[in-house]
Amino acid sequence: MWMFVLIFNFIFDRIKEMCLLGIFAYFIHLNPRFYYETADALSLFGVLAHPHDR
Repeated sequence: MWMFVLIFNFIFDRIKEMCLLGIFAYFIHLNPRFYYETADALSLFGVLAHPHDR
């Protein structure tokens, strides 16, 4: 039973991440400058690399 709960939580987290990424991608599609501002903010935490670092 616990294994099922762990697996379900893992899958649910993945789905949640995909939904958040989808919303994020939609905002970027609407407003490209939003991406650069957010990327600058997130890069401070080391979450995303700067667009010009790629």
